[in-house]
Amino acid sequence: MSEATASGKSVVGVLVDCTDVDGVATNTVRTRYLEALADTADVIAVLIPTTLAPSDVEALVCDRLDGILLTGSSSNVHPARYSQPLRFDERLTDAARDSVAIAAIRSAITHEKPVMGICRGLQEINVAFGGTLYQDLSSDPGTILHHEDLSRPRDEQYLPSHIVSLAPESRLFPILGPMGSEIRVNSLHRQGIDRLGAGLRADAVAPDGVIEAISATTTGAPMFAVQWHLEWYHKVDPVSRALLGAFAGFCDQRRMRRAMVNSCRERSVALPKYRGATNATH
Repeated sequence: MSEATASGKSVVGVLVDCTDVDGVATNTVRTRYLEALADTADVIAVLIPTTLAPSDVEALVCDRLDGILLTGSSSNVHPARYSQPLRFDERLTDAARDSVAIAAIRSAITHEKPVMGICRGLQEINVAFGGTLYQDLSSDPGTILHHEDLSRPRDEQYLPSHIVSLAPESRLFPILGPMGSEIRVNSLHRQGIDRLGAGLRADAVAPDGVIEAISATTTGAPMFAVQWHLEWYHKVDPVSRALLGAFAGFCDQRRMRRAMVNSCRERSVALPKYRGATNATH
């Protein structure tokens, strides 16, 4: 039995960015994501470096992880991933992260591991499922303002700025529905979903029709994502706490199955099929 399993906590792999720090390639992740996982979800976070080959990502997801968090980022998925020319500053791309993110999503599907995406993470899931992205929502006069006002203090940038409407049949509705069919969220993104990927469902939309939350309909374990940043006010925001708690519940279920797998192997007995609860809480 691994040390993580013995601790009674699930182990969640966290996507990081490959950034240039003083001319040196550096893997980074904002501490707020790790705090949200440790303090609110009560899971163990481990970082997935961008140096891993796809085969190593799959081995890590298969053997060591109970779930994956696809974090937000200041970078964007490269449009080549969805067969479009680049229409923004190439310095805002992160090819190393793109590669690891797509590998992690595909491995999670193969090995039935829960996935939660935040902002860029939502876009990564959509691209992995064959969808496309708007490269700059602000260029469309029909959309509301979705990016942050950089002149405001950081904490104010992460305050709720618009509502989203939840679809009653969505994966998120059992989690957030008790708070109402509309919730207020923050908005710090210039990109968004254009064509929804096959096998994905729009779970929430903004007043202008921009998709703000998605979930997979064909995976063996829950895979869902939101366009807003739930990590920033995770300690006090009920929406953030509900989503992190549900994700932790999905990961806990996967961890218990992993322990069952080991036990069944030791006793050479058949393993029950994993069902992936849709409304787990933590």
